[in-house]
Amino acid sequence: MAVGNAGRHLESAADALCTFLSTDGGATWSDVAPHAGIYEYGDHGGALLLAKHETDGPTDALRVSTDGGLCWHDVRLAEAIDIQNIRVEPRGASHVFVVHGRACPTRAAPGCTHTGGPGAG
Repeated sequence: MAVGNAGRHLESAADALCTFLSTDGGATWSDVAPHAGIYEYGDHGGALLLAKHETDGPTDALRVSTDGGLCWHDVRLAEAIDIQNIRVEPRGASHVFVVHGRACPTRAAPGCTHTGGPGAG
C-alpha cells in the first residue's frame, strides 16, 4: 500500500492524494481510498485495515478487507474519532487490530473538529 497520486508529477495537496494497493509487487496499482489513508496489514497481508488519518479530520468509519484487498467493507464506529495509528501484533499474523486515536470533544459525528481545548494537539 502507498499514498500518492497518479499523474506527471507528485502532488502534495491533501485533495490530490489517494491510497493505492498493489497485489503484484508494485507492477500494477489500484486506488482503494480517495484520501491519504493510514493502514495496517494483518494475517500476513490477508487482512487489511484502512482509515482516514487524523490530519484529514475525524472519521466514523474504517475500511476492512479480509481477502488481501480484493473486496473492501466499511465498518462504522459509534462516534467519529481522530485516528492517529493502527497497530497489529509485531509478526503481522493476527486478525486483531488496535485503532489508536482520540474522540472529538464536541461528540458530533462525523464532521466534528477540534477547538484546541484541553488534551488537543
